[in-house]
Amino acid sequence: MLENINPETILFLDIETVPMTSRYEELPDPFKRLWDKKALQLIKGDKAADEEKKTPGEIFQRAGIYAEFGKIICISTGIFRNNSLWIKSFSGDGEKEILLEFTEMLEKAREKRFQYLCAHNGKEFDYPYLIRRMLVNDLKIHDADLFAFGHDSGIGAGFYLEPDDDGGA
Repeated sequence: MLENINPETILFLDIETVPMTSRYEELPDPFKRLWDKKALQLIKGDKAADEEKKTPGEIFQRAGIYAEFGKIICISTGIFRNNSLWIKSFSGDGEKEILLEFTEMLEKAREKRFQYLCAHNGKEFDYPYLIRRMLVNDLKIHDADLFAFGHDSGIGAGFYLEPDDDGGA
C-alpha cells in the first residue's frame, strides 16, 4: 500500500501538551475538584501509586495528556517537497492562537491537494485532543479541517482526505 502513496500528499503532525497550570495548587477550584475525581481513578488503576498513597497533587504532572486538564503548547507539521522534509511548528503560550494558525494552515494544505494526514497515535491522542481543545477554545471546526474526514488511509494513524464535490482533495 505505501509504495502507491506519493509522500508529497501526506501532512505529518505531532502535538505537545502540558497541564493547564504549572502546579496543582494553581488550578481553579472547579477544575481542582474535577482533577481530584480523575486522579483518584488514576491512582486506583495504578498499583504503585495506590500503594504509595499518592495524592491528586502528586500525580498532577499527568494532567497534560487529558484535554480537560491540559493545553496544547506546540503543533508541529511536516511535508515532503522535492525530496526534502519541510517542518513548520506553531507554538507559544496562547493555545487559541496556536489552534487558529494551525487551522489556517490546514485550509491551505487542503487547497494544495494533500490527501493524507499522518501522526503517531493520531487517532487515539492527537486528533481527539485537537478537537476537544478547539471546542474548549470556542473555535469552529470547518469542513476543510482534517477532522471532518474519517477514512483510514491504512498508513498507520493517518486519514484520507475526501475529495470535494468539485473533484479537489
